[in-house]
Amino acid sequence: MRTSEYISRALGLMPLVFWAGCATESPPNPSLYKVCLSAEDVCISEVYAGETPDVALIGEHFHPAFEVDIGNADPPPLIGNFRAMIADLPIDDVRRSTDTLLLGTLPGTVPVGTHDVIVEIPGGRRAELPKAFGIVDPLAVTATPEHFRIPKGYFFGLDVTQHNRGTIPLTQITLGLSQEGAGQVHLPADSVLAALGGESALTTTLPLWAERQGFVSLLLEVSARVGDFVVVGTQEPLVTGILVLPQAALVVSAELSPTEVGPGERFELIVTVYNTGGVEALNVEVLAPAVSGSGSAALDNPSPLGLNIPAGSMRKIPWGGQALLWGTVVFAARVQGLEAISQRLLGPVSAESVSLEIR
Repeated sequence: MRTSEYISRALGLMPLVFWAGCATESPPNPSLYKVCLSAEDVCISEVYAGETPDVALIGEHFHPAFEVDIGNADPPPLIGNFRAMIADLPIDDVRRSTDTLLLGTLPGTVPVGTHDVIVEIPGGRRAELPKAFGIVDPLAVTATPEHFRIPKGYFFGLDVTQHNRGTIPLTQITLGLSQEGAGQVHLPADSVLAALGGESALTTTLPLWAERQGFVSLLLEVSARVGDFVVVGTQEPLVTGILVLPQAALVVSAELSPTEVGPGERFELIVTVYNTGGVEALNVEVLAPAVSGSGSAALDNPSPLGLNIPAGSMRKIPWGGQALLWGTVVFAARVQGLEAISQRLLGPVSAESVSLEIR
């Protein structure tokens, strides 16, 4: 009579089950100690999402099972299969190498995280190793604004670099921005990128516009799919701080010293420039003033020709000259400059006219 039974071989001995009241020798339960990319090198127990490497399941008592025919001297055939699972997903092509080593191929659909692994030998006995193998997000994201201090009304860019560290392409890459804080920035709609190849990087510039003064926290969220299956992306939003400042603004006044001179005598036209905004003014220079009146005077070149004026600061620009003919000379001083960061033209801005009497 032929009897089929799942029986494991322990330490090279084949335990047999007898139906006529004989004793049964039970093999020890399997144990799983670690799951690695290789059984020979240092144990690496993680891969990037979507990748399908071979893995080594290392433990002991991974015994096969045989179909035993009592009284048949022929070698009994193997029955049953070895199985393994990670995150409740089957590991492919699980096969026994030795009593301490199983080999298999990781599926490319395991979600990001550190997962339990279960091994099952023929006959249904199991071994489980908690948090045995990790699936790592291959997407690394950085976000860098063109400037961290922005004048109100300025258009600027936020450079978002996505780096795919894995070998499997990323698809359906979505970039979404939100904001918090007293200031305000005009945000673009969510951007969707088609794909990013394996082991490559891509920089996308998101256009922004500074709308309201104050501090703004820009919150960037990025998501993608690996091989159209595994969702990856930022676990928490990337936060970038932006300060929206008042625009640079020039206010100009002028005075003469002295206000009365004789022909041939020297005088100075002193131009005072205030930057009342929150951003530095660059290359501020005095333009040739409008001159009118009955008298006549000659002006030297202003000194300096151009200067930078920090936010909330004041600078004086003296402009020497010489009286020529009797009468009144009226000067209408003007200045202009550039706003730092935006390079917006400031001016020309005119001061109230001042008069020089030549007697």
